Amino acid sequence: MCGSLAYAGYQVSFIVSDGAGNEISKNISIIDTGRKISNRLLRMIFSSWRVYRAAVKSEALVCHLHDPELAPYCLFLRMHGKKVIYDAHEDMPRQLLSKPYIKKSTARILSVILEIIENLSVKWANRIVTATDTIGKRFERINPGITVINNYPSITELHIPNNTGEKIKRACYVGGLSFIRG
Repeated sequence: MCGSLAYAGYQVSFIVSDGAGNEISKNISIIDTGRKISNRLLRMIFSSWRVYRAAVKSEALVCHLHDPELAPYCLFLRMHGKKVIYDAHEDMPRQLLSKPYIKKSTARILSVILEIIENLSVKWANRIVTATDTIGKRFERINPGITVINNYPSITELHIPNNTGEKIKRACYVGGLSFIRG
């Protein structure tokens, strides 16, 4: 998304917490808010706070929140005059139920809590981008500003000329191959 926006001429900043430092890559200003926290819960709390603070300090007119732990900041970013896009590329409450490293009973409780927090938060988003119609329908009753963008590759990206100039079809899946990932 950052690359497409930068290519279209927008000034883009990507705010991260990875400890790799600030840099500019392909006309995208990467703003690092500090080292990555290894503990998942602490990372969700403190890294998201640092990202939020950096977004407030930025000159950005639009903030695109790509992680569910950033959802509670929709209201606060709006209070700072930012337009907010919440990206729901996964149905996190349902996905949480399939995590093998969380006990089923704990996962059910966390799923309910997460759904309540996310639902309260996205009311304040100017727009919600979802990856599927099903996720879009979940949020539609809370915030009618839904745009579904399926995560499909462009067909033209699959036709790659080989060294003879002949176009061949190739695809590559970059990600984990596991039961959860289908």
